[in-house]
Amino acid sequence: MIYRCAGGHISFAKELQYCGSKDCGQRIDAINDMDIEWFYKISPTGLAINEKDLNMILSDKNMPEDVKKSLMEVFPGLKKKKRFWSR
Repeated sequence: MIYRCAGGHISFAKELQYCGSKDCGQRIDAINDMDIEWFYKISPTGLAINEKDLNMILSDKNMPEDVKKSLMEVFPGLKKKKRFWSR
């Protein structure tokens, strides 16, 4: 499932009552019952990320396209940010 806390964190976990972000621990609300199984390969218990950083997942060239598509379904306002690196 996908959860959100008042602190601006998004958690991807099978079952959760409190935010999965380290040192947060706020109560969470389920925002979608979708499970994105790929996140459990990173961490079997789930994954937490700042909501403002979700676009980094879309910009990651190593992230599978089905994961990106699933995220965009749940968060339609997400857009890929182009990264410009200077040397």
